[in-house]
Amino acid sequence: MLDVDRINIKNLEIIARHGVFPEERVIGQKFLISAALYMDLRDAGQTDDLTKTLDYAEICRFIKAFVEDNTFNLIEAVAERLAMMLLIENPPLQKIWLEVKKPWAPVAIPLETVSVEIERSRHTAFIALGSNMGAREAHLEFAVSELNKAQSCSV
Repeated sequence: MLDVDRINIKNLEIIARHGVFPEERVIGQKFLISAALYMDLRDAGQTDDLTKTLDYAEICRFIKAFVEDNTFNLIEAVAERLAMMLLIENPPLQKIWLEVKKPWAPVAIPLETVSVEIERSRHTAFIALGSNMGAREAHLEFAVSELNKAQSCSV
């Protein structure tokens, strides 16, 4: 079984335009993003080699760019799409935990923050394909190519 260690990023501060109200999308507001990136860090620890781990500075830049360049109504959508993109863009990443905090949430009652936490992970699925009609090999090749087109799937 794969060892799963964790890199933590806490409260990355980003000004972005997410929210249901028009003024939230025009003015922008502060978001705090925290992440736990789960992967096997043994090789990185033993070799002291940056290529054997995730560069957390690069991950922070990716998160900042994603949160600034996209606009969503809900922080749930920010978290979901960000988790999916981090898993797609970083194959060594086995699981991710994200918290998206919105400290300036417009609720008209004093509060410290509103946040959403999600956890997403990779899954391995074994799919059996078969064809006994027509151009059998072509049908199978087509099925595999269609699976490869899915952004969240790798064959």
